[in-house]
Order: sequence, then C-alpha cells, then structure tokens
Amino acid sequence: MPLTASNSGKTLTIAIEGTLNATLQKEFKACYKDVTNQMEEFVLDFSKVEFADSSGLGLLLILHGTTRASPLKPKLKITNTKPNIAEILKISRFDHHFEIS
Repeated sequence: MPLTASNSGKTLTIAIEGTLNATLQKEFKACYKDVTNQMEEFVLDFSKVEFADSSGLGLLLILHGTTRASPLKPKLKITNTKPNIAEILKISRFDHHFEIS
C-alpha cells in the first residue's frame, strides 16, 4: 500500500511510498479528511518517496489549504526527505508552508 496513516494524539502521520502523484488523490484525502479539525500537527513521512510530480505537489497544496481552514491551524511537516525531493520542494517554495527535513 502506498499510503499508511497513524494517529498519535494530536499528530497525524502519513507515510508515503513510491511516487507521489494524482493516483494517490482519493487515498491521500481519506487519510486526513475526517480528522483535520482535531489535529495540531500533520507529518508526512517521505522516507520511501522516490519521485513526486506536479500533481503530487498539488496534493500537498490541497492539504495545506484544508488545514489552513482548520481552527487549530496545525503545523505541517515533511520528514525524511531525500535530497532530490527536498530540492524540488524548496525550489517550488513549499518550505514556506511546510517544515521540511
């Protein structure tokens, strides 16, 4: 399975595997849509992400927009990012919306 979600208190962690693209849209949204207003932090584990295309980056923007509407204004983190993916995220200015490590 390319996505796994785990909830630890007020933190939702979503681990993504393989390619981040539009084929994950429904599954990605399903991971967070019912708990968005209850979370203080969203962590996206990119340790197994090999590639992200523009539609995958769009999924991250949708998550950002959804969480900005939440009363808790949760922190957004992307962790365990490989150097090539981190560079794409920084060039695309995702570091303005997500803490990237």
